[in-house]
Amino acid sequence: MEPGGVSPICSDPDVIVVVDESVVGMGNVYCGGGTSTTTIEIDADAIAKVAVSPVVAAVTKE
Repeated sequence: MEPGGVSPICSDPDVIVVVDESVVGMGNVYCGGGTSTTTIEIDADAIAKVAVSPVVAAVTKE
């Protein structure tokens, strides 16, 4: 796998996208766009909205 190659957005209904609850409300974030040379800027709230099977959960510890 290449760095930056994984996008947080997936249209496959069998893939569950997990978004840490601390990300929601962050505003614009940068993430992989599917290749090692592509970066996308997206509103963090939109990641959970456009995912087919999103789960917003407490993934990290403070």
